[in-house]
Amino acid sequence: MFRNQRSDLSEYLSLDLNENSDELDASLSSIKCKPYRLDRVDYEQAYKYYGKPDKEERRCDDVHFPDICAFYVSKFGEHKLSCDSKVCGSSRVQMGCINPNMGKISEWTDLSKETIVTTMEKAVETSRKNGFGFLFLRCGSILQVLTFPPVLQEVEDGDNRKQISVNVISMDSLSRPHFYRSLPRAVEALRKIRNNFKISATALDFQNFQAIGEQTFDNLRPFFCGVVKENTVYDLMGYQTLFQEDLVWFDYWGIILTDLELRSKPTVDSGFMARWTEFKEKMSKKNIDDFGMTHFSGPLLNLRYGETNHFESPPKVCLNGRFFSKYFMDYIQTVHTAINNDSRTKPLFSFIHFNTGHEHTGQRIRNTDAHLAKFLTNMAKLPNTLTMLVSDHGNKNTRYSYKTEVGKREVYDPIAFMIIPDGVARSLGEQRMAALAENQRRLFTFLDVHRALMSLNDPKKMQSRDPLVAGIFAVLPASRTCSDLDLMPEARCKCEISENYNSVEDNSDSLKWLAEFAVGALNEAIQKQHMEGEVDKQLSSNKYGFGNCQRLVGKSFANIAQFSQGDNVTTTMDLHVVPPNGHKEDEIFKVSVKQQAKTKDKVWLTSFIRVSRYSKFKSCADKSVDIKLCDASHIKPLKL
Repeated sequence: MFRNQRSDLSEYLSLDLNENSDELDASLSSIKCKPYRLDRVDYEQAYKYYGKPDKEERRCDDVHFPDICAFYVSKFGEHKLSCDSKVCGSSRVQMGCINPNMGKISEWTDLSKETIVTTMEKAVETSRKNGFGFLFLRCGSILQVLTFPPVLQEVEDGDNRKQISVNVISMDSLSRPHFYRSLPRAVEALRKIRNNFKISATALDFQNFQAIGEQTFDNLRPFFCGVVKENTVYDLMGYQTLFQEDLVWFDYWGIILTDLELRSKPTVDSGFMARWTEFKEKMSKKNIDDFGMTHFSGPLLNLRYGETNHFESPPKVCLNGRFFSKYFMDYIQTVHTAINNDSRTKPLFSFIHFNTGHEHTGQRIRNTDAHLAKFLTNMAKLPNTLTMLVSDHGNKNTRYSYKTEVGKREVYDPIAFMIIPDGVARSLGEQRMAALAENQRRLFTFLDVHRALMSLNDPKKMQSRDPLVAGIFAVLPASRTCSDLDLMPEARCKCEISENYNSVEDNSDSLKWLAEFAVGALNEAIQKQHMEGEVDKQLSSNKYGFGNCQRLVGKSFANIAQFSQGDNVTTTMDLHVVPPNGHKEDEIFKVSVKQQAKTKDKVWLTSFIRVSRYSKFKSCADKSVDIKLCDASHIKPLKL
C-alpha cells in the first residue's frame, strides 16, 4: 500500500509522495533507532488542539503602502536611491536611524520633500559606517523600513570564488509533524525541488534529527561553538559571515548573541549607552561581518506593539502590510543572489534564528508559510549555495505539548532539511552526497551538523568517512541510539524503543520522596532569590521568606522516567503544584533529579523546565526571582 493514499497530504510526513511503505520498512530494518510513527488517534489529537490543516494564506491586517524611498539598479549597474513622498500627503516625513551610542532610535529627523534624497543618502552612508544596514521612515500612520544594498567582500588577490556558500535558517519551536501540518506551501516547495527534474537541485529530509533538549541554547550551543563563537574558522576559510536573529538585544530574555542571558531592560539613556557599549565589545570578538536586519526588530516591536520581544504575542508581527520575517528572508536572498552574480566576492556563511513559532497557540508559524515557500524556491536557483532549514526543538508552550503523550514527543522532534543545488552537489562530491542521502534515516543532533560544517573545506577532514570528524558528511552508524548521544536529562528519544529507559507509574509511592525533594529544591531557589533582592540593588534586611512568588505546594507527579547512567540514576518527572488564587489549572515543572544508584545519600536537582505558561505572572512577579520559578497570585491576600 502506498502512503500517498491518505486523504490529507499534511498527514504524509515525507517529501516522497510515492514512497512504498513496504520498501520503507525494508530500508529501516538495519537501523536500530526507528522513529515513532503517528497513527490516526495521534492526528486527531493534534487537530483537537490546533484545528484541521488550513491552506488559506495568512495575511497582515494593515495596508501595504508604496515605498517612500527605495533603491533601484541603474543601467550602469549602480544602486541609486529614489524617493517619492506622495503617499504621505500633507503629513511630515521623518527618518529614524539607530543611535550608534545607544543601539536604538533616540530621535526622529524631519525630512524636506525638496532635499529628501540628499539627506537620505548621507544618512545611509552614516548608518553603514555605524554598522547598520537599514533606517526607518514614517509619516502619519505609515511606518516603513529602508533596507540598504549589501556591502560585499571580495576574494583576495582578485581571484574567483571557489567555495560554496552556506545558508542556515533556524526556526524556533517547530516540530517535524507540525511543519508538515502547518506549512503546506513550504512543504510543496520542498517536494517540487526534490521531485521536479526540471529544477537543478534536490531537497533532503532528515527524519531522525534529534533535539538535545527543549531549550534553544541547549540545542544550538554545539552549532554555535563551531560556527559563531569560533567564527575565525570560517574567516580563515575565506568566508564572509552574516548573522541575524529577530529578537531585541536589550530585552529581558536576551538573544542568542548574548547566550540568552536574562537581564533587566535598561530604562534611561545612560543605561542603554552602558549596555550597548558592553554588547558591542562582546560582538567585536565574534568576527561577524554583517548583522543584517538584527536590530530592525527593536524599533518595529516598540513602535508598533510597545514590546521588546514577540514571545506569545502579538498573533501577527507586521510592517507596512508584510510579515516582518519576510524582511529578514528578503535580505538573506539579496545577499546570496548578489554573491552568486559576482564570482569575485567571497563565499557567504549566513545564519538566522526566527522566533515566530515561540508562542502558545501553535498557529502563528503559519504566518511564514507563503514567503518561506518562495524563499526556498529561490534559494534552490542559486547553484552554489547550500541551504539548511532546521529547528531547535518542537513547540513546548502549547497545551498539546504538555497535555498529550504525542505532543510531549514532538518537543524533541525538530525539522532538518537541506536544499542542494547541482553546483553544490558537484562540490561536495559523490561520497559526501551519498552519505547525506543515507543519513536521512539515521539518528543525529546539531553536534553532527557542527562537525560537517567544520569539515566542509578542511583538506584534512573533508574526505573523512569518520562521523566523529565529518559529521553528517560521513555515513552515521546504523546502530546509533539515543544512549550514544549527549542529550539533556529530560530529553525524550525519537526512537520507538529507547535503551536504559524505565517508565514508572504516576504518583509512585516509591518515588514520592524524590518529588518532595524536587519541590523543596525549587522553593529554596525561590526563597534565596527573593531574599537576595533585585540585581544591582542593595540587599534589604526586611526581606525574608517568600514574596509575590509564592511557596510551591506539590499536588501530584506524573510522566515519570528513569535512566541508568553508570553509578547514577536520573529520574525525570512532571511536578504538578497547586495553582495560586485566581487560577484553576495546575502549574507544571519538568524536573530532572540525579541520585547514586546504591544509596539515597546524594541527590541533586540537575535541571528544571517550566512547562505551564509563566508569562501570565510577569506583572506581579518579584523582580529578583526568575519568572520561570514564579507562581504568583493576582489576588492580594487579606491583611490580618
